[in-house]
Amino acid sequence: MAGISIKTDPETKKQFSKFCDDVGMTVSGAINLFMKTTVRENRIPFEIKGEAETNDECDSLLRDFESRRDYPGFGTAEELFDNEDF
Repeated sequence: MAGISIKTDPETKKQFSKFCDDVGMTVSGAINLFMKTTVRENRIPFEIKGEAETNDECDSLLRDFESRRDYPGFGTAEELFDNEDF
């Protein structure tokens, strides 16, 4: 069997090893399970999310717009774009 070497920080390795011990599997078994599931399902078997980017200027404009007394609110994007006043 071919070997794989990965790099991780010591604390993550320690915590992951403890988790594997707690559930009765080896680190190698857990990594193999991840790889086999990934190949079988043709996807990473869990959700990967990044943090939403924020734009302070845009957020400020949106807050100002929503605080206007004449802000009518819109149910859909179509309603917003069809409104000639905004």
